[in-house]
Amino acid sequence: MILDLAIGALVGLGCGVVFFGGLRWTVSKLESVRRPATLMISSLLVRTAAVTGAIVLVSEGSLARVLAALGGLLIVRTAMVAIVRREVSAMEVASWT
Repeated sequence: MILDLAIGALVGLGCGVVFFGGLRWTVSKLESVRRPATLMISSLLVRTAAVTGAIVLVSEGSLARVLAALGGLLIVRTAMVAIVRREVSAMEVASWT
C-alpha cells in the first residue's frame, strides 16, 4: 500500500511538472505565434492526453495510486501558483521603480 502511494505520488509530481510546465511554456509563447487559439487548444489536448495516459498506465486498477497521483498534481499546481505570483509581484514592484 505504501509503495502504491509512493509510485502514484511520484507519477503525479512528474505529470504536474509536465502539465503546468507545459501550460507556462504555452502562455509564454502566445504573443509570438500567429494563431494563439490553436496553440492553446492543441497544447491543452496534448498535456491532458499525456497526463491522463500516464495516470491510467500507472494506476493498474489501484484507486490509491490514482488518488496519490492527483495529490502529486495538486502539490505541483500549488508550487507553480506560488512561483508565478512571486514573479508577477516582482514585475509589479519593478515597474514602479
